[in-house]
Amino acid sequence: MQQLVQLHHQVIRFNPDAVVMIINVSHFTGDELSDDSLNPAYIYNSDGELELGYSFRNRRSQRYRNTLVGKLFFLLMDDSRVARAIYLRYVNGIGLAAAAQLYDRQAVPTCSFLVAEIDRHLKLWSAHAPTPAFARVEKFIADIAGVRLGEKIPVDLVLYGIGDVRADCVDFSLKREALVAAIESTLSLHGLRLWDADRAVRSGFAHDNEPLSRYYGFGRERGVGHLNYSGHHAYSELLQEVVRSLSTDDHK
Repeated sequence: MQQLVQLHHQVIRFNPDAVVMIINVSHFTGDELSDDSLNPAYIYNSDGELELGYSFRNRRSQRYRNTLVGKLFFLLMDDSRVARAIYLRYVNGIGLAAAAQLYDRQAVPTCSFLVAEIDRHLKLWSAHAPTPAFARVEKFIADIAGVRLGEKIPVDLVLYGIGDVRADCVDFSLKREALVAAIESTLSLHGLRLWDADRAVRSGFAHDNEPLSRYYGFGRERGVGHLNYSGHHAYSELLQEVVRSLSTDDHK
């Protein structure tokens, strides 16, 4: 959701040639589109229509953001890794880092786990349930398409987290293809295209038995978090292809 807000308030004024939005598919099944207590999200107004809500602005951290203390705090969070590490440890709990080491972050997920995960996404994108959740998804996509049409800016979506392409999990593979087709169908109604990041990384870089988690995290945290060097390399190749495609006349 923050990408959409930034697109409206920051990106458009630079008159970009194209826009690429990279989104974790789990954001659509989580609270990112409905919970405005931490970030902007869709809420129903008095007329029963969805609009952006900003209740997070009532949080103490936001109220003090423009004070001297608030500016110093956010400066430390942005520029000091030590200060940010201390703050995150305070927020997430002392035992979090130790507990995280109890399982193998780079372990290959079981087929049953993958099926359970993708069933949640299929319920949303294929069965359009729960109805309020899919209504927010449609609103989000329509708002993105509005930028494409209103500002004449080509926009494509790169989704990751759909799941690895696993030949050894037949049920998952079939459901994965059904999910991709359902997402593509919804996006195409608004003139948008889907780029499947997980499939692109698997086909272009990862070896047969290599988990995609190796493209995330660093050191002891290898397997989760931000893209590492290998991940950035893989995504840079994918994004070059996306940008080249967006620059063609037939998609403008």
